[in-house]
Amino acid sequence: RDPYFWQYLANTLFLMLNIPLSMTCALLLAVLLNREIRGRVVFRTLFFIPHLCSGIAIYMVWTMLLTYEPNVGIINGFLWKLYHIFGVTGADAAALLPGWLIDERWAKPALIIVFVWASAGGFSMILYLAGLQNIPPELYEAADIDGANGWMKLRYITIPQLAPTTFFIFVTSVIGGLQGGFEAAYIMTGGGPGGSTTTISYYIYTQAYQQLEVGYAATISMVLFALIFVATLINWRYGGSRLETS
Repeated sequence: RDPYFWQYLANTLFLMLNIPLSMTCALLLAVLLNREIRGRVVFRTLFFIPHLCSGIAIYMVWTMLLTYEPNVGIINGFLWKLYHIFGVTGADAAALLPGWLIDERWAKPALIIVFVWASAGGFSMILYLAGLQNIPPELYEAADIDGANGWMKLRYITIPQLAPTTFFIFVTSVIGGLQGGFEAAYIMTGGGPGGSTTTISYYIYTQAYQQLEVGYAATISMVLFALIFVATLINWRYGGSRLETS
């Protein structure tokens, strides 16, 4: 009967749209960094560094980047100058600036961008790199003989061969997505604007430590556990069976 619970659950599920985006970026990065290019070890390290940084530090930096005021926020400052180049100035330019963290229409997409940036080069990329190195090179050699191009080899060899890795990453990402969002909401938006970025984990925190409704917070935690358990069972039931048949 709590309408806020359903709103914040919807927020959590919406923010989990970063999972397919992050997995796609991680796969593309792994494919690029698996090639014989000069300095690829350095590039792998650079892409992995954000995953080693503290989440608090990352969210504080992104808060400054996404600040609405163009003289403070770097992204809106760049857009402000771009608008002026095209002759849009004054109030018209200000109206076109996205309210990244203060507008309900932009807050969740802004967090998704941050999540994708922070996770694309992390362990998902490392797992994909390990999976790519275990693909038999004879498959690619046979594809070259048959005249397959890069897209065909990616679609018919790389992606099917990485199916177990993709399945593992997806299951763990879903579990983390249902549990996540607390640090970003706490540091970047405070759950706002209008509760548009409050997730289940942040709602548990506010109920337990701000409203002192410890019993209700524990109840939400049990519901969250049940959701994670059911989601994991569904993934293993259907995803695992597809892996066995393939």
